[in-house]
Amino acid sequence: MSDFKINGKELVLAGKGTIFSGGDNIDKILEADGCVYLLFISDIQKPDNVCCIDLSGNIIWKMDASSLLGRTTFANLYEENGKLLVNSWSGFECEVDRKTGKVIGKTFLK
Repeated sequence: MSDFKINGKELVLAGKGTIFSGGDNIDKILEADGCVYLLFISDIQKPDNVCCIDLSGNIIWKMDASSLLGRTTFANLYEENGKLLVNSWSGFECEVDRKTGKVIGKTFLK
């Protein structure tokens, strides 16, 4: 595990400095499989607030909830039983393909 620090819109890696800077504040990070998964927060609802970057800060993929879940945004990002999961504000838990960022399963929780 790398030593990351969130500094508002920037992701800082100890000994390397800022490796990523986005348009919105970073709320949560999850490092796994040589990648870093980021959850952003914003004052406005955005359907593309989860992305995956490599350890150099290059974007590998960015999720877009609008085509799958309608007008919503993601509220949580976590790993459970080896699965990458996100929760939407509209009540869905989605399993995400780590390589593509595509939703490969969803469950309505509310």
